[in-house]
Amino acid sequence: MSDTSQDPLAYVPLVVDPVARETQEHAWRWFVLHANQRMQTFNYFLVATAFLFSAYGSLLKEYRPAAVVVALLGAWLAFWFRRMDVRTRQLIDVGRQGMIATQARLARRAELPEIELAQAAGQCAPGGSTYSRVIDVVHWTIVVVFVAAAGYALSLPLTAAPPH
Repeated sequence: MSDTSQDPLAYVPLVVDPVARETQEHAWRWFVLHANQRMQTFNYFLVATAFLFSAYGSLLKEYRPAAVVVALLGAWLAFWFRRMDVRTRQLIDVGRQGMIATQARLARRAELPEIELAQAAGQCAPGGSTYSRVIDVVHWTIVVVFVAAAGYALSLPLTAAPPH
């Protein structure tokens, strides 16, 4: 490693082997692509859920059968978004495993085990939750809420005045 005391911008990267550098960059690009895809998909899911809940609420007063259909559609979509998230999570883990391997090699070369960041990040702090756990809970909660909303709409008598 070069002396950085004179010029911090003069740092020479530890990975000078072009194959090792490309390996690290490939694993990182794979990871970022699928991690970003996961967050974008989850955001789209939340937006779709908001629209479906709004449609359900609008339909419940005047068109209860349509509200039931919208609620069941919401549950169905939440189920399939969760399935898609499971696949995306698998693709993220592929990139993470590549980063773990390249960071382990880097840590050995640098004699700096603390640089094994991907490995350390795989362990959740006590009291914390992983993205996977949070996303799973949100997906399943929305499935249950939509099913309950469909049940509620079905339980209302068709001849009674709508709730205010």
